[in-house]
Amino acid sequence: FDTESVQQMALQTLAASGIDLFRNNTNALDDSNHIFRGEQLLRVIEPTEPSSVRWKDLDETPLQMFLQRFLTGILSFVFIIGGAVVVAYVRYRYGPMEAAIGVTAINTIIPKIMSYFVSIEAHPSEGSRQASQYKKITACMFINTTLITGLITPFAD
Repeated sequence: FDTESVQQMALQTLAASGIDLFRNNTNALDDSNHIFRGEQLLRVIEPTEPSSVRWKDLDETPLQMFLQRFLTGILSFVFIIGGAVVVAYVRYRYGPMEAAIGVTAINTIIPKIMSYFVSIEAHPSEGSRQASQYKKITACMFINTTLITGLITPFAD
């Protein structure tokens, strides 16, 4: 497209809802000339900026990307369980103050560990990589800070 406004106009003209795309409802578009080969609706989205495309990761198949993300999800889960075991051990062996220090130490290293896990994954864009990293860090820190702390804290001492 020559200009941003022409691109936006084309995206708006060819826009159809997910249900219309699924049902191939050709009546969803005002002009029948916008229907591919006269019989198929196309899903049209704004492309990713070239600077945010991860060009080296584009050769991965969807199955490979799923398996990589599944593996890093399992590694994240194992890390969470390992952290929980360490914090519980410290709590019952040394006391709650030392367990709190353990939770803080684990929360400190979570971003580095999750960044390493995400570097194993292939992502089509930088936004996808950052979203995956954010989800992993947030989930691990939430579980470590709230759930594990809640589980090891006795109701009454």
